[in-house]
Amino acid sequence: MGLAKDYYGYRLAAVNEINPVTAIDHIYNDKGVLILSQGSLFSKSRADQIAQHKLIKPLEHCVDVTKSLDAGELFKLLIKFSAALPGLNAVADNQAIKNILIDQCRYYSKFPLLRQKLTVLSSQLPEIYYNSLYSAVAGIALGYELQLDDKELRTVFIGGLMHNIGFLHLNPELTGNEANLEKDESIQVQAHPIIAKHFLDHIPKLDKDIGEAVLDHHERTDGTGYPKHKFGKDLTIASQVIAFTDELVCAYKRCEEHNEHSHQLTMLILQFNSHVHFEKVYKAAIKLLKLGPAPDSPPKTAPPAHELITQQERIKGAFEATKKLGFVLMKNTRCRLTKSIASMLGRLATSIISAGIIQDEYHDWLKSAIEVDDPMEHLPLLQSKVMLDEIEEQIERFKSIMWKAIKQIPEEEHLLVESCINSYNQIDRLKKPTA
Repeated sequence: MGLAKDYYGYRLAAVNEINPVTAIDHIYNDKGVLILSQGSLFSKSRADQIAQHKLIKPLEHCVDVTKSLDAGELFKLLIKFSAALPGLNAVADNQAIKNILIDQCRYYSKFPLLRQKLTVLSSQLPEIYYNSLYSAVAGIALGYELQLDDKELRTVFIGGLMHNIGFLHLNPELTGNEANLEKDESIQVQAHPIIAKHFLDHIPKLDKDIGEAVLDHHERTDGTGYPKHKFGKDLTIASQVIAFTDELVCAYKRCEEHNEHSHQLTMLILQFNSHVHFEKVYKAAIKLLKLGPAPDSPPKTAPPAHELITQQERIKGAFEATKKLGFVLMKNTRCRLTKSIASMLGRLATSIISAGIIQDEYHDWLKSAIEVDDPMEHLPLLQSKVMLDEIEEQIERFKSIMWKAIKQIPEEEHLLVESCINSYNQIDRLKKPTA
């Protein structure tokens, strides 16, 4: 899964406009030709020039950002961040966890390359940066609850900070808009854990377990993750803590607009995905979330019931088309993904059955809610919306796995390939419309 072009130089050039970025070494291409002299500032024109070449040394090893985030600043940020988030605010009051965070921030600060990447991330991709802060502090909170050892805690913390730095090397057009990516573009985005591992593995004296855990932060215990579709027996506890914190922050962001109900709804999303993570990590995370506020009144508004009916019908059609293609691939392919397809199909069926959306009673309830705006029905309607959205997310993830399987069918089986692509496109036509 290679990159046609590395965009990190352009990120550095943008940072240079507010925080000088200097070449600390001569930069040569792989032919030994000098591209940029030591001491030069990193401008966009120089980024353009460097982007045309393969370098002898990774670019980040040849530059320095004048002001980078140090240990003290990072610790203050993490405590401030924790205090502002229900569910994490207990971290700010737990001296044992604060002591662990102090130690981890000091360790982070020993590595200029870590400081450089986090500083560039904060400037260029602020939303991903804040997600990384959340992942690091939530990871330590979970690690403390799980009684992880010092090495595992270090892996969780540094891995949490660094797990998404691969996005700095991707085309900016591929970041921040993942929901609307084409299938092949989505596969490019899935290279970001590989890029991050490569970076971490080349930092002198940094524990190699960190890079391995970051590589696996999108893996799932049933083989439905990426980039290697590993199963639970091949995953470490540290990698799955990072994976869960990453999923936790994504789920919370989908629900945060619902204020005091956001924690309930976040837990609902996590329940749909509980069996693709280590059980003890899931339980520790739910315990952490329960420290958040308990609502004392129903939501003031609810999603329109007629829109939920439309979404329900769309999901039923998409599921039937997805199931049909899944069975074809399970019968006619023999690759590592076949087992993942079987697992994902079972999980999707379980989600739909547990949500009850195929039951006539569910449809009748939604119809009755169109006629009467009952405040006591607001929370159930909101929960239904979250469940339906999560099922559509699962269908999208399943589609990604099936597309990879289709791409692995030998070319000589062109009739099977053509049939599978037609079935895949049928699911596409039924998917959630984009805004």
